[in-house]
Amino acid sequence: MGERLIVFFDIGDTPVSAVGLDKSQPAFFAHARDRGGVPVSRCLFVGESPEERAAAASVGFLVSPHPLHALYLVETEFSVHHA
Repeated sequence: MGERLIVFFDIGDTPVSAVGLDKSQPAFFAHARDRGGVPVSRCLFVGESPEERAAAASVGFLVSPHPLHALYLVETEFSVHHA
């Protein structure tokens, strides 16, 4: 019961950026992972920047360069099926 989807997105001064981290730093993603309270195997970052994707991947996130690819990953890697 209860698949859980937590979404973090950057809209200016997010709590993570407020503590001096940005998406080029693995610590940014480690902080988001820890705050999300889900296993890293359930974490996905979608972003155009290869550097940001590398930072996310370095702490265990799945990464995607495009939202449509991310939907594919969610369907296949997370076994989430929509009714």
